[in-house]
Amino acid sequence: MIHSYRNVITGFAARLSPLEVSQMEKKDGFVSARPQKTYTLHTTHAPSFLGLHESVGAWPISNYGKGVIIGVIDTGISPGHLSFSDVGMPPPPAKWKGKCELNGTSCNNKLIGARNFVSHLSGLPPIDQEGHGTLTASTAAGNFVSGANVLGNANGTAAGMALLLM
Repeated sequence: MIHSYRNVITGFAARLSPLEVSQMEKKDGFVSARPQKTYTLHTTHAPSFLGLHESVGAWPISNYGKGVIIGVIDTGISPGHLSFSDVGMPPPPAKWKGKCELNGTSCNNKLIGARNFVSHLSGLPPIDQEGHGTLTASTAAGNFVSGANVLGNANGTAAGMALLLM
């Protein structure tokens, strides 16, 4: 068993062989078993899906999130990703008291902090090894990145929802 769920739904996640699944299907109370599905990580379609337009509507009305600081707790971050370039970004606000545990050189005026909260990985930088944390952070606050794609698919411009967030 990998994880059990108790809050919204009762169930569990497990790695099972086909034989183990067939044995589970015979048990009283069994509802369903589904194979794990891996989804492609990309943000090139999120703005249009949400009805956001660069020059009208929520983005310009909200000043693209300028001056707002957000925090993302996830699998880490890839600080060199183009979504986190600080070209044209002002320095962090004076109220910012966070830390950069990326060996001090990878944070910038866009990516103003990064920490590792996993106790057994204490002392290691919070570098994203699987991509989910980088996807989540870039969806929330990434820059416009033209020509983004995944292995040649989903070509477009990637963009976070609040472009001037720090």
